[in-house]
Amino acid sequence: TRNAITILNRNLDEGVGNVQTGSWQHILKERLNIHPCLITQMLEVKKHKCFLCGRRRHCSDEILLFGKKYNHNSLKTDKSAKYELTDEEEAEGYKQYEADDGSIGIRVAIGPHCLQRLLIYHELRHYKLQCYNDLGEAMERIKQQKTFQKKIEKAVKDKKGRPLGKDLDELTNIVFEKLKEGHIQVSFKHVTGLIKRSKHIDMELGYRD
Repeated sequence: TRNAITILNRNLDEGVGNVQTGSWQHILKERLNIHPCLITQMLEVKKHKCFLCGRRRHCSDEILLFGKKYNHNSLKTDKSAKYELTDEEEAEGYKQYEADDGSIGIRVAIGPHCLQRLLIYHELRHYKLQCYNDLGEAMERIKQQKTFQKKIEKAVKDKKGRPLGKDLDELTNIVFEKLKEGHIQVSFKHVTGLIKRSKHIDMELGYRD
């Protein structure tokens, strides 16, 4: 329902706000908001600048950010978005990254404390899109089950082969109950844990502005 989405948005926004500090650099934050995909990997040679807080830190890890920009309400891809490095990013030392799917993003070193905050921020910021994609995959798996396929075969359909009436209601309820018992429950538990962790992140890491 609309009320449930409003509550979810409020909780996600609260979690996102909890993990940020005043030292976060705006250009990296913009990239975090744009790219829904993130990979962390160890650096072969340690670096001494954290690109999130802009301070001297012993950085053993870097992040790879990629994936297409989208509207955070409709979840539709922004087809006009550009991903190449800006002049400001190049001047700051950002490196361009090309993912296996050909999408363009960035790679930057991150300090250990900032990395913990960043990972929570990014997962909460893109939770709705990830949840939507995961639900779609889970629904397809349910639809491929033999028992479900038999119910579809027996259902009353329109000229285009789409189930109608009570049969459609029954099939919809089956999918929803399976998703609710499985993916939705697991996903809700996970995101609730992330939001709870965000509230205590200062105590967990020791506050650093």
